[in-house]
Amino acid sequence: FFSKTQAYTSALTQLLGIPPRELSDKNVSQEHMDLAASVQHILELMMENLVGYWVNETGIKNVCFGGGVALNCTANSHLIRKLGINSYIHPAAGDSGGAFGAAIFGGKGKISQNKGFTPYLGKEFSDIEIEIH
Repeated sequence: FFSKTQAYTSALTQLLGIPPRELSDKNVSQEHMDLAASVQHILELMMENLVGYWVNETGIKNVCFGGGVALNCTANSHLIRKLGINSYIHPAAGDSGGAFGAAIFGGKGKISQNKGFTPYLGKEFSDIEIEIH
């Protein structure tokens, strides 16, 4: 089972045949680098297949991303190069960005573009208030 300190099971370690790194281990082995590169490559292919399908299906090349994977700059640049899309990464790129996607879906894409939009909307604080907190 997963826990706060371990995001995998021993079955994954056995399947990969690579021992996990210790958090304190600053040296990254070649096999760990190869694993990371392979996972990145597969992620890029999966995103290309998914986004590519919808670009081909709809002809729309303006794509808005949300969710944690939206912060993967390498995958995003891969999609831009391979699919020729215009990419917008919503500022709430974590799972909270789902609310934004739901609003667009519910509005059937007819949400007006607010040129003044900024991720810094909310209450304004003075410099003194910021220093105190």
